[in-house]
Order: sequence, then C-alpha cells, then structure tokens
Amino acid sequence: MHEKLRDSSSSSLLMFGMIALIVIASVFALVGWYFYQRSSNASIPPSVVQQILFGIYYLPHELPTGYRIDRSSYTVREATLLFGATDNQGDNIAFSEQSAPANFNFQNFYSQAMLRPVRLLGTPFNSVAGRARSNQPRNLLSIEANGTWLLITAPLSLTNAQLTSIAQHIEPGH
Repeated sequence: MHEKLRDSSSSSLLMFGMIALIVIASVFALVGWYFYQRSSNASIPPSVVQQILFGIYYLPHELPTGYRIDRSSYTVREATLLFGATDNQGDNIAFSEQSAPANFNFQNFYSQAMLRPVRLLGTPFNSVAGRARSNQPRNLLSIEANGTWLLITAPLSLTNAQLTSIAQHIEPGH
C-alpha cells in the first residue's frame, strides 16, 4: 500500500513538474515574441538610414491594436523620411519626419492645418492633434522632438487616446 502511495505521489510530482515546465517555456516564448515584434516592427533598412539628412529620426515602438509598420514603405524624399503602418482592414497611418524648419510658426500651422487642435498631455515631446483640414478627412498628429518634426496622419477612427499613445511611444531610431 505504501508503494502505491509513493508511486502515486511520484506520478503527481512528475506531472506537476511537466506542467510547470510547459508554463515556464510558454512565458519565455511569449516574452521573446513580444520583444521580437517590438524590435522588428520599427527597423529601418540601412540603405534608407544613410539617406536621412537630419540628426535624429524617431520610430513608433507601440501602435494601436492591429497596426503594423509596413517594412517596405520606408523611403526618403526631399530630405523627408516617409513610412506607413496598416491594419487588416487596410486603414493606414502615414508618418513623415524632417528637420524642424528654422523659425517655423507651429501655432500658425496648427490653426491653419487642423480643426480643433489639442495639445496632448503626458507625451515626452510637444504633441498636438486635430482633424486635418483637407478633402480627405484624417486625424493629424504633429510632434516636435529635438529638432525633428514628425507629422502623422491617421484614420478618424483613431481616438485622441490612441494618438496620445503613439506620441508617448515615439523613440529615437539611432
């Protein structure tokens, strides 16, 4: 009888150990996948980086749910870095970055280019969002970051909280 009890407790201990090992391996796999997705989501090809003429470029390290950077979208045109993110429905967020123009009046730009501009709170850089004054209704997010100006257009379906999250998670790319 004691041997049956010992065999039963050995089996239970073995089963518990196997389950614990599977859980731990799953956690490591999920953490690894998260960091892989985070780093691979925002890497610019070296050939594009070489074309960037301004000091610091910034990349979003977190996007609204469902959006991913289109890694083939990175390009530089007229000293401006351009790239985009899309979701499964085909909605896109367009990013443009350039050196902030000297003596540029951002307040004047906001009042002319945006409907109801709002300064976003809790962001590491001066960030303003509003609806773009254009034929194509889009959100417009402007971020002034250490001499770099990011101008981001996004679908109207994104909320100010989601735009704020984008602005909160902009980090230097190099």
